[in-house]
Amino acid sequence: MSGYIVILLWSVLSLGMADHVPVHLADEHFVTKQKSVYDLLQHLDCVDVGNPGLYREGASWDVRGNLKAYDSEVIVNDFLDKYERGMLPRGRVFSVFYPVILDEAIALFRLFRSAVDFKTFYKTAAWARIHVNEGQFVYAFSVAVIHRPDTKYVKLPAPYEINPDLFFNTEIIRQAQLRKLNCLPGSAGSHVILANRSLWYAGNHDDREHEIDYFVEDVGLNAYYQILNLEFPFWMSSEEFNLPKGYRGELYYHNLKLILTRYNLERISNNLDKIEYIDWNKPIETGYHPSMTYHNGLHFPRRDHNSMVPRNKYKKLQDMQNLESRILEAIDSGFVLNADGKSESIYTSDGFDILGNIIEGNVDSLNKQLYGSINSLARNILGFSPDPLSNHQILPSALEHFSTSLRDPGFYRICNRIVEFFNRYKSNLEPYTAEELGQSAGLKIESVVIDKLETYFDHYDSVIESSDDFSFTVKARQRRLNHKPFSYAIRVHSEMDTEAMVRIFLGPKYDALHNELAITENYENFYEFDAWKIKLEPGWNDIKRTSNNALFVVPDDEGIEVFYRKLKAAAEEKAPLTYSEHVYGFPDRLLLPKGKKEGLRLQVFVHVVPCSKDHIQEIDSPIWGKAYTDGHPMGFPLDRPIQANNFTLPNMRFEEVVIFHREAAEINATV
Repeated sequence: MSGYIVILLWSVLSLGMADHVPVHLADEHFVTKQKSVYDLLQHLDCVDVGNPGLYREGASWDVRGNLKAYDSEVIVNDFLDKYERGMLPRGRVFSVFYPVILDEAIALFRLFRSAVDFKTFYKTAAWARIHVNEGQFVYAFSVAVIHRPDTKYVKLPAPYEINPDLFFNTEIIRQAQLRKLNCLPGSAGSHVILANRSLWYAGNHDDREHEIDYFVEDVGLNAYYQILNLEFPFWMSSEEFNLPKGYRGELYYHNLKLILTRYNLERISNNLDKIEYIDWNKPIETGYHPSMTYHNGLHFPRRDHNSMVPRNKYKKLQDMQNLESRILEAIDSGFVLNADGKSESIYTSDGFDILGNIIEGNVDSLNKQLYGSINSLARNILGFSPDPLSNHQILPSALEHFSTSLRDPGFYRICNRIVEFFNRYKSNLEPYTAEELGQSAGLKIESVVIDKLETYFDHYDSVIESSDDFSFTVKARQRRLNHKPFSYAIRVHSEMDTEAMVRIFLGPKYDALHNELAITENYENFYEFDAWKIKLEPGWNDIKRTSNNALFVVPDDEGIEVFYRKLKAAAEEKAPLTYSEHVYGFPDRLLLPKGKKEGLRLQVFVHVVPCSKDHIQEIDSPIWGKAYTDGHPMGFPLDRPIQANNFTLPNMRFEEVVIFHREAAEINATV
């Protein structure tokens, strides 16, 4: 139901974020909760020595002996039954894409969620930290922190500082461990290791895919994707957990499409061709050598270039082809079969959301048995992972973790394939009329002026080994893409007082042969990089905004050692600590694709449309903060096939922009 869409992170782009993100002074209770969350997620490989006080708390807690501290004995007994029969042992690899292991993690999450107060939640987590598999604990605890009302706005540590082995290659992790081992006990200081990209010494150097490793291996980007999948996990029932209804499937599509579009712009900036379409029955052109090792020493599976799908995937391959055929039939016929065997139309106001749930294969799918999950199947097939030796002996591929998926170029091929299903559906919709696009709204965009756009590479340090108090740290220094802050000015004439939504999209202007692209063929390649609600007055309105105002983005995390010292000072010395209602987001430095020395020519599309008071709704997301809906679908108005003449209306405008790439020293000299 598009009128009640919540747009999260990238998806926030089709809404408008609140004009100002509130920042609060933390009280004593908030400081306690925030510090507790950070304590619980540190040094998970040595829980008995990392924090003795926390260990004693966990060792002394008796879940069964405190049944009244939980709101459901059924949930507690279900978890304990699984635990006593034997859950995933500590030290084993965890992945949400393996049913038995996931079922155990869900039971743990339900246990966390049923704790009647934060004190019980904390003690239960302290117990689980000792007794449950590390990966299962981190996952279930993270989802619980995001979904419990009493931990609202409490921040999780950056994922790459909890599990660095899922964000850095084996060489870096090994060097960090050696640095820590070779340092004298009680020594202090910070040691920095330069982080090479995964394919700097391995793989096929004729394959130009490695030229955008700086993007796909960016720890901030990968952390974003992991967090993104914690608010609406595919296993979480909207009914059971009281999630907002009516947009989940549409959100799944929109997030995938925008990640894919942003990735494709990075390819354009490096003169790479369009990604190839996967034919499951032919060699997979793009390989992947992760150069990564799990915390227990097992190496991530690899996929060689031009490899056929391995024999152990043949059954899944047949399942995939069957599911894809059923989904195509549903799109073309306009009907899906629900779990009762009855037909339901998908060309309705909520039909696209229904289709999205089916394609993701989440628990809200109308018929999970019939339509399965092509998302999960594709990850398993293309990851080339071996068959599990048992329910608890798995070796997942990079595609079978949200924290590592974006590193594998195969992920974007899967995205491309899935997005094509949605595009096929969209191609059957009527283009927006001039009236729907705001022709008669009395709005006219006179000009759009954007600052000079410049990108550059700088460095970012992440703690991957440390002492208990962070007086000693080993950091990995990663080369990362960044851009100069920029502003944009839009002059709009309005015939009346009105509230309006301003949306700005960025997309290609030319193809690989430098031919200008028609918007009718190119509209799918744009992504929104900002949107906001504004009050317009009669006459000329000069709207000014900076890239930092794009409130769906956030700066890089300040670093665990810095934030933890602030937490200690707040807890022990009553030093002031502030927190934001916008806890997570897309890395602000990745708002623009890498430019070129001679300039990368793209174009922006600006659209201003009035907001109906009947449709404006403020939504509060536990991850992305407050957002406005205005009754339009995600990606509006570039979410449907276009009639070219309707995109010359006065309330919309195309403007060419050029992105230059500079050395960091050149950028600093001009700031």
